[in-house]
Amino acid sequence: MKTIISILKFITLIIALFFITNYFLINWHRWKLLNIVFNVRYVGISLIVLLFAWIVNVLILRQQFKVLSKRISFLELFAVYFLSMIGRYLPGKFWQIAGSIYLAKKKGVPEGIAITAFILAQIYFILGGIAIFCVSLLRGEFSGLKLITSLTKYSSGLALAIMLFLTLKPKLIEYPVNLILKIFKREIIAVRINIINSISILLFYVILWFIFGLAFWLFVNGLTPVPFRLYLSLTGVFAAAVSIGFLAVFAPGGLGVREGIMVLLLTSFGTFETPLPVAIAVGFRIVMTISELIMFGSTWVIEWISKRR
Repeated sequence: MKTIISILKFITLIIALFFITNYFLINWHRWKLLNIVFNVRYVGISLIVLLFAWIVNVLILRQQFKVLSKRISFLELFAVYFLSMIGRYLPGKFWQIAGSIYLAKKKGVPEGIAITAFILAQIYFILGGIAIFCVSLLRGEFSGLKLITSLTKYSSGLALAIMLFLTLKPKLIEYPVNLILKIFKREIIAVRINIINSISILLFYVILWFIFGLAFWLFVNGLTPVPFRLYLSLTGVFAAAVSIGFLAVFAPGGLGVREGIMVLLLTSFGTFETPLPVAIAVGFRIVMTISELIMFGSTWVIEWISKRR
């Protein structure tokens, strides 16, 4: 049985690496066609900030496990998260979470706690991203799109109110998630998070979005000078693109959807001339992929060091 599982894991890894390599080469080819000159220093710093953001992400996730009364070491959770991250590039949206749950169980984490922690992590991450986008809408930087202007007037306040309500009532998340888990015949979850912890976790993810946003702002500066006053708006662009890309179940890794949303929103600024919005979307996808591969590769080093102890 162990041999069969090892073979399946190897096949899954090969398939995932195939998709990642394919995405990377497609985006690299598109990037070369744009013939864009970039500032290596800004792009390099952007990559470093991205790596820092991934580490912060694991620290926040570890805090969620503590809230759920389960302690797991940083290095163990680091390996679990980034070994399973490659699953996001497989068709379907459940591979990464399924991989995380499987690897966490191998580290001694009960399935129910693992399911709760990883699903809540995705929910809070998306809620934080939408919140930042709604706030950025209120700044009026997206005036180039009438649809966005309408959203600013009628939807931002409502969306923020709904997200605040969900944060204050985290138990409401339990019912719809359990319906899905019952369909797949998995252990149902029990969301036992008080209001203080719920608000704290959401704020942590908002901070995380701002770190990712800083990396995005630095990357954009690597292509064209951008004032710091656009930092919040660019963070909102990135948050909206990633969140919608994640919700697009038909797009592995949000490929195409994330870039499309990013180009649409950047074009509405009126600041970026063609082909800069496309170059920013494609180029930052490449840098993001590189950062993910670095973190994925580092897990193998950590696992190798752990086995030698």
